[in-house]
Amino acid sequence: MSLFLLAAIAVALVMFSQTEAGEALARRLARLSTGHLVLAAAMVALGLGLFLAFEGDGLRLFSFIAPELTAWFAMFDIALLVDVALVAVAVFATTRFRALRDHAVLVARRMISRRRGDRSRSARPRVRRPAEPGADDPDPAWAGFALAG
Repeated sequence: MSLFLLAAIAVALVMFSQTEAGEALARRLARLSTGHLVLAAAMVALGLGLFLAFEGDGLRLFSFIAPELTAWFAMFDIALLVDVALVAVAVFATTRFRALRDHAVLVARRMISRRRGDRSRSARPRVRRPAEPGADDPDPAWAGFALAG
């Protein structure tokens, strides 16, 4: 049904592109956004899902639901909300991608520096100085709590 409708619109645009009706149809189609297309795809998927699940009864159920959903979507302009949701998903995906990229760059730099033999300050082995005589005595602050042997 929707494929037939799209074909009819394409034929009308080609045949009547120079007329006032053709220009009005072209202006109307130009106002469609990604959200409108996602909404239409969701409606088609809902109808197809109901048909596959309940066959003829599913089509009847969809025919009862479709006008109400269409009016509700038109009233609240859900296409705008879908656009906002898609932008939010894109922003979060980009943020996570950047964090993943930064982590990968950090790991790669660490691996390269280890291969070169360059070690950071914290990775160098510490040199211990020889203990001073009497260094095994308890700390003077805790001297009062030392047990006599």
